[in-house]
Parts: sequence; structure tokens; C-alpha cells
Amino acid sequence: MCVKKICPFTIIGFALFQPGSVTAQQYKYELGLNVGAYLYQGDLSPQRFGSLKTIRPGIGISFAKPLSNTFSVRGIFNLASLKGDEAKYNNPEYRKQRAFAFKSSLKEIGVHLQYNILGNKDYWPKLDPYVFAGVSAAFINTRKDLSRFNGAYFGETRSAEIQALLAEDNLEKNKRTVLNFPMGAGLRYNLNTNWAISTEANFRFGGSDYLDGYSLSVNPGKKDHFFSQNVGVVYRMGNGKNGRGKLGCPVVN
Repeated sequence: MCVKKICPFTIIGFALFQPGSVTAQQYKYELGLNVGAYLYQGDLSPQRFGSLKTIRPGIGISFAKPLSNTFSVRGIFNLASLKGDEAKYNNPEYRKQRAFAFKSSLKEIGVHLQYNILGNKDYWPKLDPYVFAGVSAAFINTRKDLSRFNGAYFGETRSAEIQALLAEDNLEKNKRTVLNFPMGAGLRYNLNTNWAISTEANFRFGGSDYLDGYSLSVNPGKKDHFFSQNVGVVYRMGNGKNGRGKLGCPVVN
């Protein structure tokens, strides 16, 4: 019974009448789970930002700790794959004839510094945008496919040049670990003080020109990257004035 106290229903009713926000309270940690789409961005794609024709699935988890009202540090682990295949493109025509391809598994571990743009001490907005940047290591296992290369299309001289450059690429030890600098933005919808759903775009900069296993034989002046777009859920732990995510029943003097 709430004797000499304000009933919790009164507090809940007040919170419901705060438009576009939920009560913000201190929390210690944050867990996230997401599924996403991964796009290879490199020499084997005619589009600078990658092609949906080689999109691959992935999953990820995150663990974050707030540093202040607006900043938090977040550790991430993603498990996915990457793919490139020139045979899927008709324009320019030479790509379908060269038909270089690759597949790679991808394990990514990293740390992000996140800035919540609308951070507020009293209320979280229902729609909560954020940006982030950090560093990550991508562990890859690239497997190239040259079986569909049509040397006759390029002529004897050019075909020999490509074969020679491929031989040089093959002498290069494939990188198993690639250092990246992720940057991106996301948007959360806060359901309550504990739960939120989110979507996030993540661009990786830095990278290596041998992410796909090709360099001299394609475009040595351009590095390879990858991008992901994910959706997920977030759970905040240890929030609430009583430490359990529940609203207390304050005493009325």
C-alpha cells in the first residue's frame, strides 16, 4: 500500500503525458544485438559504394558503457561475410569478360566512441539520433576465383599483361587482419527506459587493397572497404533510481 506516498500509477500517468520522450535515468551498461547487410566496396564493383548484387548477411553484438550524458564507449563484435563478382555486371562490358570474383568470411572486433546528439538529463527523445567513430580489426579469409576469365576477349597482349599482374598479386601474402576506422550514424526509437530499437549505417575507412585479393591486376590506386547497415535491439542494465529499472514510490512530507 502507498501510505503517505504518491502511488506509482500517478508517476506512470505523468510519464505518459510527456510527448515524444521517455524518462531518462542513470544506467550502468548497455547490451545490443543486431542483424545487418554487408556490402563490399572495392575494385570488383562498378559502384563506388558497392552493389546490392553482392550483398551478404551478418550479425553482431555490442556492449557499451556511458561516459557522460551524451558520450558512451562501445565494444562491438560482428560476424559476416563479403563477396565480389564482376560477372554480375554488364556495364562496362569488360567486367563480365574478366569475371574476377572473391568470397571472404569476416570477423570484426572494435571499439566506438558514440555521441548521442539529443542527450538530455531528464528525458530521452523517442527518436534518438547518434554518430560514432572508432577503430576495428577485421579478420578475413579471402578466396579468389579466376575460373571465368575470358582471355580471348582482351586479346593476346592485354591478356598476357593481366596474367602477369595476377601472378604478382598471387605473390603478395593475403592479409588475414585488416585495420579499419569505422564512422557512421544511427537512429534509436526508445520504447522505455530499458529497451530501444535501432538502425545504424557503418562505413569503414583505412582498409587494404588486398581485401578482395586483387590489386595490381585491377586498380592499385584504390583501396578496398566495406559497409554495413543493420537493425537491432538495445537493452539498458542497471537504470532506474532504485538500480533495478523500476520507479520508486517517493514519500510525501
